Amino acid sequence: MDKCIIGIPNTEKVFSLSILVLRTFKLKRIPFTSKFHPTNQNSFLVGSNNRKILQFDITTGTKHTGTINTIDFIEENKFVSTADDKKLFIWEYGIPVVTKYVSDPEMHTITATAIHPGG
Repeated sequence: MDKCIIGIPNTEKVFSLSILVLRTFKLKRIPFTSKFHPTNQNSFLVGSNNRKILQFDITTGTKHTGTINTIDFIEENKFVSTADDKKLFIWEYGIPVVTKYVSDPEMHTITATAIHPGG
């Protein structure tokens, strides 16, 4: 990957690894997590404290009720999001509809996720 995302309050900046600002995206809220698409390095997702997941394209919405903590791609066109609302959602990339919803009254806030090396 030759690009990285740096979150600053109310702003997401996309840099090349040579630390050249490629593009700046102004946000209404503070970004908490961001992730590039695994195969389309011009597209990335941002989770913020206003309970929204935003999708950006460098070249050219959500059901959470708490601050978005994590976003991870689990397949090329699927990603998972977690938030302070103690919910886990699985999404189809590019479609603003949750395909799987995981929630239980006994669950705690999920603050970190990772894909197992074995898939």
